[in-house]
Amino acid sequence: MSTSRYAVAARLAATQTFINVPTTLTTLVALPLTELLMLVAVASAMNSPQLVMTAYCGALVAAATGVMAQSIALVTYDRNIGVLHDVLLTRFFNPVFWFSKLAVPCLNAALMGCVMIGGIWLFAPDSSAKIAGTALALLPCFILAGALLGFACATLSVALNDPYLISNVVAAALPLTAGVLAPVSAYPAWLAVLVQWLPLTHGIVVFREVAAGNGLSDAVLLHALAELAICCTWALAGVLASSRILALIRSGRRTEEIW
Repeated sequence: MSTSRYAVAARLAATQTFINVPTTLTTLVALPLTELLMLVAVASAMNSPQLVMTAYCGALVAAATGVMAQSIALVTYDRNIGVLHDVLLTRFFNPVFWFSKLAVPCLNAALMGCVMIGGIWLFAPDSSAKIAGTALALLPCFILAGALLGFACATLSVALNDPYLISNVVAAALPLTAGVLAPVSAYPAWLAVLVQWLPLTHGIVVFREVAAGNGLSDAVLLHALAELAICCTWALAGVLASSRILALIRSGRRTEEIW
């Protein structure tokens, strides 16, 4: 496969977002802000004293899940037309292919994240200027986490008939498990232990600590390293799972194409 095909795929992904002004505004402004309002409404119903912090945490998690969802959609399109099957069998670690599936979603998520963070700051400029700066500084880290999760979900789904199953479950669970509505320290003990092993939880802890003025202490840095390790572990699990399926196909023990 030539690199031009991947370039066309990347341009197609960008065109779908920027095809016209209404679509662009809906994708990058209306939907993210609506999602934030829903999160804040839930937090308000729970009598949360940190509505602004909840909104910023929700913006960062939404940016990460946005990358994941868009990259899964692009990979699934290639899966449906048989491109993914050929790519994985020819050369699994094809940097051009995977870059074409992750670059545009990362760009879109960066724009969405900036819109959401800016929107929150406009509603509460006096109380959240420092928090907004922290959120913007950490936004690239959450986008990177989303890219790793997108790669993980895409590769973990190789053996499944429904390529969206894992990503849909993950996207629905992360706002709750990552500590968006409340700090993880406020969770029941058993749940706090469980979410420590899930993506974005440590990232939100880092954001909350830095936004509170605690700086990059040793504990905060450990949380950052833990987040990177967990996301990389998910990606590695996807590699191992898809490698197993590819080995079965090459050996003839599985004859159907990846679907």
